[in-house]
Amino acid sequence: MELQVPCTRVDDFIAGEAITGPLSAWIDVEGALSLVMAGLEGVLDDFQMIFCEVEDVVVWDGQWTWRAVQEFMAKHGFHAVARDFQSAGQNNVVFLHEKLMFRADVRDALAQFFSGVAWPLKEVEVDSTWRPWGEDREGFRAGS
Repeated sequence: MELQVPCTRVDDFIAGEAITGPLSAWIDVEGALSLVMAGLEGVLDDFQMIFCEVEDVVVWDGQWTWRAVQEFMAKHGFHAVARDFQSAGQNNVVFLHEKLMFRADVRDALAQFFSGVAWPLKEVEVDSTWRPWGEDREGFRAGS
């Protein structure tokens, strides 16, 4: 079954509603991050922080994995400052724009946060066959 959902580009919505920065975004779109970022590209300079879900392995057709997300974000001045460990191969990542990275208040807040939670992490081998809902969930397999 194919479902069509009407949508609006984020940059068109922001312009249409006359929204001004600074802005932040929380993006969890099950592999469609590249599509959302294409709709943000015209207004990315207005954003200070983007929180998004990122996978290390391909789960959905056409999705960006960690390396592609990181490269796109760096190209636009955003750098990863924190990530959780939601599950093997899937994480939520906080990207801050470089215009914030050297502000004393932001650096102090990050240092205070990480001083309470940071510890050396050992490398973990990622299972390239991992799928969040297993192989039997139709439409969510890579290559399906």
